[in-house]
Amino acid sequence: MVIGHVDWRVENLRIEKEAITAVYDWESLRLLPEPVLVGAVAHAFTASWDATSPFEIPTLAESAAFIADYERARGAPFDARELDAADAAHVYTLAYGARCQHSDAVLKIFGEASEEDGYISHLRERARRA
Repeated sequence: MVIGHVDWRVENLRIEKEAITAVYDWESLRLLPEPVLVGAVAHAFTASWDATSPFEIPTLAESAAFIADYERARGAPFDARELDAADAAHVYTLAYGARCQHSDAVLKIFGEASEEDGYISHLRERARRA
């Protein structure tokens, strides 16, 4: 179990000269199994919901690279069971994001935002790969 920031995304960071100098949104700390935390935050680490487009989210390849980078930084790869847990957490957060995206589209929160991009397309791509 680790304590980590479950809303780890660019919007909650201050970056100066290519270094993180502050982290915000500390009410998002949670005690979780390490691979669950990493898999969950891999879905949105590049996101900034206050940006002009609501779907500036990492690609599936970038999410996989985030997890791989984390493994390198921790000095050990996740085992097969841990990778399954990270993957399940990633799918869960993609599904939550897709639900939010669908709701935003129905309510026209972002004007004419498409339901064919963002988290919905990520879930469809994962389903095709399965």
